[in-house]
Amino acid sequence: GGELAGSHGANAWWLAPLALAVMLLLGYGAVRLVGDYMGSVASHMIGGELSHLSTRLSAAGYGFLLKLIRLLAFAIVAYGASLLFMPAADPLRKMLCAVVLLIFATHLVGAIADALLSPGSAALRVLSYDDAAARHRRRRAVILAALVSFAGLSHGMLRLLGLPADLLSLYVILFGAVVSLFVMLGMIAEVHRRSALLPAGWHRLRARLAQSLLTGFLVLSFLAWAVNVLLERPGASAGIALGVVLVLLVPPASRLIQALLHHAEGGPAAVAPAAASPVTVETAARRRSHALGRLIAIGLRLAAALAVLTLFADAGGLQLMSWLHSDSGVRALHAAFQIVLTLLLAAIGWHLLTSWVDRQLSGGESEETGSVGTRAQTLLPLFRNFLWIGLISLVGMIVLSAVGVDIGPLLAGAGVVGLAIGFGAQTLVKD
Repeated sequence: GGELAGSHGANAWWLAPLALAVMLLLGYGAVRLVGDYMGSVASHMIGGELSHLSTRLSAAGYGFLLKLIRLLAFAIVAYGASLLFMPAADPLRKMLCAVVLLIFATHLVGAIADALLSPGSAALRVLSYDDAAARHRRRRAVILAALVSFAGLSHGMLRLLGLPADLLSLYVILFGAVVSLFVMLGMIAEVHRRSALLPAGWHRLRARLAQSLLTGFLVLSFLAWAVNVLLERPGASAGIALGVVLVLLVPPASRLIQALLHHAEGGPAAVAPAAASPVTVETAARRRSHALGRLIAIGLRLAAALAVLTLFADAGGLQLMSWLHSDSGVRALHAAFQIVLTLLLAAIGWHLLTSWVDRQLSGGESEETGSVGTRAQTLLPLFRNFLWIGLISLVGMIVLSAVGVDIGPLLAGAGVVGLAIGFGAQTLVKD
C-alpha cells in the first residue's frame, strides 16, 4: 500500500481512472478497426452447406480466430497505452493491466462458447443443444469466467494494497464460496431440466442420483480447498480447483466427441443406401456412433476421476504426485497411457472400418449386380471378420507388452498357427 501510494501520491486517484479510460478507449477502437477489416474477408473464408459438421467446425474456427485477433489487438493496444502514463514497473500500471486482463479473459471464454454453442444461429452450432440451452450455457460460462477473473484481480489488488494475510485468505474463501455456489446452482438447474425430459422411473432416478453425487462432490471439494487455503498450501488448493475444472469439462467434451464421431462415420447425409434398406444402414451407423461415443465418455469420466483422486490425495498429504514422478510411477503411467491409447485407437478404427463396410454393402445392393456384386457382398464381411480377429490379436499383444509380458513366444506361436491355417485354407480361398 505504501509503495502504491508513494509512486503517485494523491494523483493516483485521478490518474488511474483517466489512464484506464484511455486504455479501454484505444483498445476498443483497435477492436473496431480490426473488426471492420476482418469482417470484409470473413464471408470469403466460410462456405459450403452448414448442415455438415465439417463446415460448421470451419465456420466456428474462423469465427473464433477473428474474435481472437480482435481480442489480441485490444490487449496489445491497451497495454501499450498504459506506457503513456506510467513506467513499466509501476504498481498502479500493473493494476490497470490486470483490469485489461480480466476483460480479455472474459471475452475469450465468450468467444470459445460462441464457437461451440453459437447461441444466435442453430445452423452454426457444433454441440447439439437447443437455442435456450445454448444461450443459458454461454451466459453461465461468461459469468463464471468474469467471477474467476475478478477474484484473481481483486486478490492481487488487495495484496498490493497491503491487506493482512489472514484477511486475504478469508476474502479468497468468501469469493470461492460465491463461485462454488454459482457452479452448484447451475449444475442443479441443468440436472432438473434434463430429468424433466426423461421418463419417470430409473432414468429420472439416475439423474437425481447424479445430481446428489455431483453436489456432494462440489461441497467436499470446496471444504477441502478452503482448508488448504487457510493452511497456506497453494499447491494443494490449486490441485483441488484443477480437479473440479476437469469434472466440469467432461460433459461438453463428451458431446463434442460424439458429434465428431457422427461426422467421421459419414452421418445421415454421407450414406447413400438403396431404397430397400436406408433406415437399417443409417440406424446401425448411428447406434455404433452412439455406442462408441458412450465408451469414450466413460473413458473420459474414468480418467477425470483418477486425476481428481490423485490431486485430492496429494492435497490430503498422501504424496501420490511424488510417487508418480518416481521411476515406478513413470513406468506405471507410461503403461496405462499406452493401454488406453491403444484401446481408444482400436475402437475408433473398428468403428470407421465397420461404417465403411456397411456403406459399401449398402451401395452394392443397389448398384452392383451379377458376380461382382455377389463377390463384394461375400468378401467384405469376410474382410471385416478377418480384420476384427487381427485387431483383437494386435491389441492383446500391445496390452500384454505394456504390462511387462514377453510376447516373443506368443508372436512365434501365432506365426506358426497362421502358416498352418494358410496352407489348410488354400481351397477355400480359391473358391
